[in-house]
Amino acid sequence: MTRTSLRLLTTVALAALAVGTVPRAGAAESPEAPLNWVALGDSYTAGVIPPTGAELDPEGAHTGCARTEGSYPRLVAGAWGGRVRLTDVACNNAMLAEIAHQGQVPLGSPRDYLEGRTFKAVAPQLAAVDEDTDLVTVGMGGKDSGFGEVVYACAMQEPPRASDGSPVPCEERTRELVEARLASAVREYDDMLRRIHRKAPHAKILTVGYPSIVPADASRCTVGDQTQFGHMSRADLEWLRDGVLDPINRVIERQTARHHRYAAYVDTHHSSRGADVCAGRWRWVEGLTAPGYPYPDNVANVLPNAFGQANTARAVLRAMHREL
Repeated sequence: MTRTSLRLLTTVALAALAVGTVPRAGAAESPEAPLNWVALGDSYTAGVIPPTGAELDPEGAHTGCARTEGSYPRLVAGAWGGRVRLTDVACNNAMLAEIAHQGQVPLGSPRDYLEGRTFKAVAPQLAAVDEDTDLVTVGMGGKDSGFGEVVYACAMQEPPRASDGSPVPCEERTRELVEARLASAVREYDDMLRRIHRKAPHAKILTVGYPSIVPADASRCTVGDQTQFGHMSRADLEWLRDGVLDPINRVIERQTARHHRYAAYVDTHHSSRGADVCAGRWRWVEGLTAPGYPYPDNVANVLPNAFGQANTARAVLRAMHREL
């Protein structure tokens, strides 16, 4: 597919997403060969929760990766109208090493793990990439930063108390873990990009960052609200934002810049500011739970909803328009 054709198609696809008219993938075949695209990633790519639509099981097999119909790879592929051949191997709870060189035992959706379902290991996501791949998108690194552990320790549980009765700050309890995780993520991200490039030397790699999750003014959040961050105080949220989330986005952006010949960073943070977990009905990322869904389908684990996935889809389409 020529660069001119790609730019035209991404312009049309962006227009389709903007007005909410997303055609079904495969609905209209292009006379040119379709773009071979492999989507790698974690839960922010897979979708996982009911606010991103129904779960999609490949060939009827419940893999536990919890990919949903409203995830951004599906939205982008649909907006292309069949002119892209998508291989989506994103998987809930995946880490960088599991993309690159080891398999993963999927966690499943929140309903799955709350009901005790278990799953078989899946292949490393990189196995889906080969020399015929034209585009690789990768949304990964959040779990590697310690984000999940911080949320579990500081949002889902009441804080332990110091000898004077005051709550022990989240930063004090998790700083050592986060610093070690971030240092490891730098190495893992670099290794992952090199491995992708070796397997698909002609492919463009788009690395997708994380959206705005904690507001710039953490006092907008309500302590104890399970549709937000549960037990986390304002200071805890500032640590989560400044010590965990912002740094992993910087790792992704900086490591991508080191491989600028074949990789480009997709920023979703700036376009989602003001639509964080504490933005009420305007939020694009759910909190610990999603209002309007019965238990256990209301368990949201601080993941994007349909609006958040659509914003990432637009950002990816703009990057495709610019980079391909």
